[in-house]
Amino acid sequence: MHSKSESGKTIFIEPGATIAINNEVAELEIDEQREVNRILRELCALIKPYVPELKKGFNVLSFVDFLRAKALFAVELNANLPEIKEGFDLNIISAYHPLLFLQNKRSGRKTIPLTVNLNSENRVLVISGPNAGGKTIALKTIGLLQMMLQSGLLISVNENSTYCFFEKILIDIGDTQSIENELSTYSAKLKSMTSILNEINESTLVLMDEFGSGTDPELGGAIAEAVLESIESSKTKGVITSHFSNVKLLAEKLPGTFNGCMLFDIEQLEPKYILSVGEPGSSYTFEVAERVGFPKHIIERAKQKVDKDKLKVKQIISRSAVAKNKIR
Repeated sequence: MHSKSESGKTIFIEPGATIAINNEVAELEIDEQREVNRILRELCALIKPYVPELKKGFNVLSFVDFLRAKALFAVELNANLPEIKEGFDLNIISAYHPLLFLQNKRSGRKTIPLTVNLNSENRVLVISGPNAGGKTIALKTIGLLQMMLQSGLLISVNENSTYCFFEKILIDIGDTQSIENELSTYSAKLKSMTSILNEINESTLVLMDEFGSGTDPELGGAIAEAVLESIESSKTKGVITSHFSNVKLLAEKLPGTFNGCMLFDIEQLEPKYILSVGEPGSSYTFEVAERVGFPKHIIERAKQKVDKDKLKVKQIISRSAVAKNKIR
């Protein structure tokens, strides 16, 4: 008898006639393993004098394999090597987020390219516009392509694009709240902004998504203004997204900052995923709510509660965007 089940109703046995045979099989398996170990020891003794050469060959093959992988990836992305300059000049033409491009390529969908230009006069771009309009994807595209280029990879941009290298790339994208670290959404944002502000300098690229959010909009907007002023005064380069009207207005006044917005089709109530530089954009809060099927009577009631001046500003921006789209 070999064993018994938990219930005790089943007993596992081995017939006496097979005991000797199984013992012989076990001995043969042990002898086989010993023979395998002997052969491996002899082979290792034979190649031991050539270990340094084998290591060099392994390193060469690894490098060649890495170059091949980079080349295949570049071909799949239709990637190019942009012009790289010493000073600050970031002229990104027809850039694609690599993962989004490959995903859409497999599914047969079109990917909208991103074009943006940062230079010594316009160092910090504030992007506004509707939710789900492509603001965060724009940030991720800029950051990921910059990291890829500085890591020696070709990137999915037009070959006439111009890039430069940064000493630091500081990023705050997404919700980093943590129960374990006792951080709320706002606390996590503040902690991230603090670490960024302690590191920024002229050779830094900052990418911040919805900074100042997660708290009272009026107070969060005030903090966002102060952070934007600090970033501008430090000569840092960056792209920031925001829904705050006061931040959009400040971006028009500060010498090194400028506005941009993600375009939205008012008639179809759909985002266009196109970045337009030069003017702030509306968040299209009510339009997006209507698009996703939010109850219309609640939307109308919400409009009545909005501060008239703020609503008027949003309507002016919306009308400006509509006129701009018609011209296009």
